[in-house]
Amino acid sequence: MRHMRHKQNISALLLGTLFVVASVSGCAGPAETSAISPSASQTPSQTPIATKTAEQASIDFAEIAKQSCFRAQKLGVVEAGTYSGKEIRTVMVPKSEAYLDFNAAYYQAPDSYELIWEITGLYSCGAYFTFSMAEEAGQPANIQVSFDGTDSTYSTVEDVGEAGISKIKYSIVDGFISSVQSSIDANKIETSVTYGNLSASDIQIIKTAVDRYNKTLD
Repeated sequence: MRHMRHKQNISALLLGTLFVVASVSGCAGPAETSAISPSASQTPSQTPIATKTAEQASIDFAEIAKQSCFRAQKLGVVEAGTYSGKEIRTVMVPKSEAYLDFNAAYYQAPDSYELIWEITGLYSCGAYFTFSMAEEAGQPANIQVSFDGTDSTYSTVEDVGEAGISKIKYSIVDGFISSVQSSIDANKIETSVTYGNLSASDIQIIKTAVDRYNKTLD
């Protein structure tokens, strides 16, 4: 794996999760598995569940996070939002479609391109990483989960070290993370999460980020 220290900027903070210095393309990802359990949130048209205990919310959301990350790794994902009127777009393609060994990057308008070095840099995978690492260590996950029955959303609170406290609200469609609300500087940021069918311009974000990074190594 290639290693580097990720440069801190507004885009990195908006991603809401801690970047780990390891190439996404160099880390094995599991295949997508079966649909999540009936107890998890489904489409918005479903009759809302009034409430869930913190324990049940954590169990259900952990499965949603897992399936969302598996899907993102299998099909690719685009996470799109804006900050102060500027577009921010995070892109990951399947490892089989990596460009020069890299398969994830983000773009901030007008002309900022950065590599993503680990799946924790994506909303579709950040929470799953927390849950899976805790399970591997045989410890409770350091993430608080709550469920809002009025709109069937999940909210998480997580201490991400030097980056501070991450507070994220997740909307779920058909058992997968579909949009995310986070905040920075008291501004709420809405980010859509779309799986598969990446456009040529989305893929170009990865190519541009890789090419610019490689130039710094010359």
